[in-house]
Amino acid sequence: MPEPIFKLFNSDQIRFFSPEEMQEFPVDGILNFFESSFGQTLWRLLNEKKLPTDRTKRLAEINKYPTPLPSVEVLTTLANLRPQKGQIQPAAVDQELEVWLGPLPEVKATSAKKTAPKEKKTSDTVDELTDWIKKEEIPLFPDDFLFNIPEADQTTYSFAGQLKIIDTFFNQVVLTDQNQNEISVEGTSQAEALVLLSSYRSGKVSLPQDEAETIVILERYLEQLRTLQKRLLQHATTTWPDKKAAPLVRTVWNKFPVPDYDQLFRR
Repeated sequence: MPEPIFKLFNSDQIRFFSPEEMQEFPVDGILNFFESSFGQTLWRLLNEKKLPTDRTKRLAEINKYPTPLPSVEVLTTLANLRPQKGQIQPAAVDQELEVWLGPLPEVKATSAKKTAPKEKKTSDTVDELTDWIKKEEIPLFPDDFLFNIPEADQTTYSFAGQLKIIDTFFNQVVLTDQNQNEISVEGTSQAEALVLLSSYRSGKVSLPQDEAETIVILERYLEQLRTLQKRLLQHATTTWPDKKAAPLVRTVWNKFPVPDYDQLFRR
């Protein structure tokens, strides 16, 4: 991924949004973003398929995957752009984007032969990326985030396999694991943290009794994972073109005891 575009991701001016999140965004804003030269370039960098020219088909294609977009505030502004001669002009969208994002990166689309790094075998790259991430400090949640919280202020839960919420009554939430054992917790955020945890680990885990503290340490954990994701993707693109690097990174990521790669986009 070109460094100027990576910086936009790193600063969260552009980030991936899940199809579920995009349901809340202005449709015209999303479509107009991908009318821009910058939006088109971003799509080509990360996807094998070209975007359809028909706006209905284009939206359907965009909604299939986590998609890189600016914030909802930017998209709302883009949605209000007026067509000229019946069409949204790419230059007008680029101009509006520069107001929000600053000067847009100029990334020239050249042939794959000139721009693509020398590719290795897929298996070799997976092994290399696996070794790379093993050398990084992968945070363990919640264990690595409880050092300032006395044990007396923690609650221990035990479960087997994926948890799911089966009932909510005011602030009381009931969950069940794959063995149909029930757990009752206070607070929806507490319950959501346990559901996330159960997607990649089982057994006994402790969380702060104070739901506000759970929210803080969970967000800190997820932010560290997102940073690690970005660095892993950048490392992968030194060997593979961007379009192929993302699926490889997803494969490697999901080998480790962390939330599913795509789950992070949905939070």
